[in-house]
Amino acid sequence: MVRLLQEWLSKHAGCRPDSPVLDCPGHRLSYLELEEQSNRLAHVLRDRGAERGDRVCLLLPKSHPALVGTLGVLKADCAYVPVDLESPALRSLKIIRASAPLFLLAEESSSELLIQLIRAGDLGPSVGIGWLGAADGVPKGVVCAFHCEDIDAASSLPLKSANGPDDPSHIFFTSGSTGDPKGLVLTHGNVTSLIEWFTGHFGMDSSDRVAWSTPLSFDVSTSDIYSALAAGGCLVPIPRRLGLTPAAFAGYVRSQRITHWDALPSAMSLLARFDSLTDKDFPSMRRMFFGGEVLPTPALTYWMRKMPHAQFTNLYGPTETGMFSSYYTLPAPPKDPRETIPIGQACRPDERLYVLDENRQPVPRGEIGEICIGGAGVSPGYWGDPDKTRKSFVPDPFESKRGGRLYRTGDLGKVGNDGMLYFAGRSDSQIKTRGYRIELGEIEAALHSLDYVRDSAVVAVETPGIERVAICCGYVLASGREADESRLARDLCESLPRYMLPSRWKRLDSVPLNPHGKIDRTMLRGLFQAQGEKQKGAGSLL
Repeated sequence: MVRLLQEWLSKHAGCRPDSPVLDCPGHRLSYLELEEQSNRLAHVLRDRGAERGDRVCLLLPKSHPALVGTLGVLKADCAYVPVDLESPALRSLKIIRASAPLFLLAEESSSELLIQLIRAGDLGPSVGIGWLGAADGVPKGVVCAFHCEDIDAASSLPLKSANGPDDPSHIFFTSGSTGDPKGLVLTHGNVTSLIEWFTGHFGMDSSDRVAWSTPLSFDVSTSDIYSALAAGGCLVPIPRRLGLTPAAFAGYVRSQRITHWDALPSAMSLLARFDSLTDKDFPSMRRMFFGGEVLPTPALTYWMRKMPHAQFTNLYGPTETGMFSSYYTLPAPPKDPRETIPIGQACRPDERLYVLDENRQPVPRGEIGEICIGGAGVSPGYWGDPDKTRKSFVPDPFESKRGGRLYRTGDLGKVGNDGMLYFAGRSDSQIKTRGYRIELGEIEAALHSLDYVRDSAVVAVETPGIERVAICCGYVLASGREADESRLARDLCESLPRYMLPSRWKRLDSVPLNPHGKIDRTMLRGLFQAQGEKQKGAGSLL
């Protein structure tokens, strides 16, 4: 087993130097080229003062420079901090200030954001800018600590690393409850133990062409990049613009002969809605993974029937436990659209999954409790926030002698009669109205089983009166289908009690998504709150 993430690159650069590590239209990068270029960047970072544990922010899209940046930062014994290029500059500035980097790495695609950051305010003391793009592409007025010509002139020999498995490899910043992004630290050991299991269990090898589907700032990119490197395979970036056109998206995946794809459920649902696949489509595909949020069972059935040659696996796990902690590979397409797909069993041999009550004791089989996770994947905690770390990462009462820790996911789950773990919603999506406890996810699952509903999302909005909260549903009808709210309510009554029916409805052209492709529930709540205020002002009882 490797100790550090960059060791996979060095291994394959030595034994198969000319094999492609990155392949996209107009550009091909070999293992040896990436090895030498990342070594050069590491030398430049070290020569300009980078020390073990320093942070380097990456303002880089899915690209050749992004691979050089991530591997070069690791080889310099630093930790990289991906910054979402689609985020507002003020939010990105918060991430940069919180992580206190020594350098920002940028190229042409991030020029606009870089200029906005500089105009928005002080980036922090002694933050240098490293330019990985063309020498003549540096934005006017931007002073660089180093640029591509400096990197090209540096040594390509490997550096000796002082890092070990417990040292940070990267920090992901996600939304925080206070309004400021929170940084989650992952170590080399968190990721290497998962990738070793992942590539071995699923039989990945050097013939794999891995879809690189998400930005660096999204945790799925970690498994995309390092599973490809560990297997000696090739990364195939999927251009962001293709996500807007289902036919073009499917055509690109098809033409690039992708064998391995960890897809966002929203992308899979979109392609299913537009019937973008043909029979026995994507003939090169060996494995399809999905996770991050619930994939509607009808969409999953569609994919599995169109691609009988591929293996489909549901992955579950928060970033706090190293991306994913459990898996379930489906033996056959679901027969019932209302069928719930398990999130399965623990990935790594040393991974521990519990379903616990409020006293952190196991609940009986079939009962719902909070999913808590222990083992090698558990992160050290949140960057610069010991109080939040103590609240979310707690002592493992079942591993107290060995000093084990648990991450409290906030997800609800249960163990079924088959021994598999099932996701049952979020603890913060559980509401109580008129004495009933209601899981909003159960309502969404019932909506997904209606063939005339293309997409939907359910949120709760505070409201005056006896209910205190209103269940609100945003829905998108399938192409060519018509239905009103009374029909939706009537059909939902076949699977839900009346007290679980939404009281507010809103027909949408599309369900709002955040930059990571997940349902933007904050925006959806805002739409219903605005609708409620309008109705209230017009004399409504709401």
